[in-house]
Amino acid sequence: MQRLDIGMQRLDIGMQRLDIDMQRSYIEMQRTYIVRTDSKKLQIILPSVIIATIKTTNQTVSNLPESER
Repeated sequence: MQRLDIGMQRLDIGMQRLDIDMQRSYIEMQRTYIVRTDSKKLQIILPSVIIATIKTTNQTVSNLPESER
């Protein structure tokens, strides 16, 4: 029972961290949103920060033991 509780706390900390990362990447996204007009075509370039965040998130979840996912 205690082990489950520790797992839940760890998961909760993970979620908080993820939340902070998401906020950070959202701020980055707003800051680095570049719109270029190139021969009447709109090119929207998103920062690699978002992709990096998604990769990090997936990695974090994969690194958790089966019982804590």
